[in-house]
Amino acid sequence: LFCRSCALARIEAIILLKYCFLKKDLLVNLIANLRKIPTTIIHGRYDIVCRLSVAFEVAQRLPEASFHIIPDVGHSTAEPGTQLAL
Repeated sequence: LFCRSCALARIEAIILLKYCFLKKDLLVNLIANLRKIPTTIIHGRYDIVCRLSVAFEVAQRLPEASFHIIPDVGHSTAEPGTQLAL
């Protein structure tokens, strides 16, 4: 038997694994197509969902972009430091 929240977590995991991930480095390799679009990259220093190394790689491939690491925040856009940066 599964509790309702366990069943929901299982469904979410299946959907994420099968439908939500792109091939490795696909977006990073296509990033040059975005170079003419004004871009600002904001990344929380303590974000454990999105890796900081990926933000650095994107910033290197978009040298025209403004790149900001917010030192006292994680992943949420609701955090005051992130809201201020946005």
